[in-house]
Amino acid sequence: MTGKPITLALTGKAEVFNNKQSFREKLFASCDNYIATTHEIKESFIKDAHINPDKISVIPHGIDIKKYPFVSYEDRCIAKQQAGLDSVIPNLLFCARVAPNKGILIALEVWKQIYEHYPDSKFYIVGGGDNTLLDEARSVSEQCNNSIIVVGEVNDVTPYHRLSDVYIFPSEHEGLPTSLLEAMSSGLATVCSDIGGNNDLIFDDVTGYRVPVKDVNAYVEKVSKLFDNIDLRKKLGKCSSKYVEEHCSYDVVSKEMEITVTNQRIEPIDMLSEKPVISNAK
Repeated sequence: MTGKPITLALTGKAEVFNNKQSFREKLFASCDNYIATTHEIKESFIKDAHINPDKISVIPHGIDIKKYPFVSYEDRCIAKQQAGLDSVIPNLLFCARVAPNKGILIALEVWKQIYEHYPDSKFYIVGGGDNTLLDEARSVSEQCNNSIIVVGEVNDVTPYHRLSDVYIFPSEHEGLPTSLLEAMSSGLATVCSDIGGNNDLIFDDVTGYRVPVKDVNAYVEKVSKLFDNIDLRKKLGKCSSKYVEEHCSYDVVSKEMEITVTNQRIEPIDMLSEKPVISNAK
C-alpha cells in the first residue's frame, strides 16, 4: 500500500482489522510484520484480526535493566538496616497505579491477613492514582498498626525494591506489565494474578506464583509461603532477574526489533517461548 515495509506492534489485545473499512484499518490489516508483546496478544491477532501466524513475532517491550539491578538478599538486609528496619523481617511491595483494575483493594485484603501472622512486616504501596483508594490504604494501615507505608508516586522505585522481599501484583488485566519486569529484574519473587502478560513471566515455583484473580486466600497462601522461606525467595528472585536480563532487556529486545521492522526477518521469532529454569548453582 505504501511501497515500504510496515510493521504493527501492539501492547494490548488486538482489535479486529477490516480491510474494507477505513484507510487506517486497511493499513493495519496489510502490514508486512506484526509484533505482539505477549502470547495473549498474538492469539488475538490470529483469532480476532485474522492475521497469518507466519507474520507475527512475539517480542516483549524491554526495560533498562541497569536502572533495576539485581539486589541480593544480603544487600536487602543492609538496605533495611539503613532504613531502621529489622533486616530479616520480610516486606511486601505493591508498585503500580493505585486504581481498582490494578487490584489494590485485593492487596489490602491480603495484607489484613498477612499482618496477623507477620505483625512486624511492612507493606509498601508505591504509585499515585485514585485518592479515595489511597485514603482507604491509609485507613487499613491504621487498623494494622501503621504497617502499610503509602508512598505515593515517585521518580525512582528502586529504593523500595531493595526494602522489599515479595512483589504482589493483583491486576485484573494487563499487556506485558512494565512494573512487573522491573520488580523481577531487581530479584523480587512475585505473587500475581493469572492473566495474560503475567503468564508469560511468572511460573509457579520458578519465578513466583500465579493465583486466580481476586482470590484473596490464594494470595495470602503464596505470600506467606515466600515470607517463610528465605531460600525459596532467593532462588525465585535470582531466576526472575536472569530471565528479564536474557529476554526483556533493552539490549536484547532492540536487536530483534530492528531485524523485524527493517523487514530482514525470514521467519517470526518468539522471544518468550523459552521458559525460565531455576539453576541449581549456588
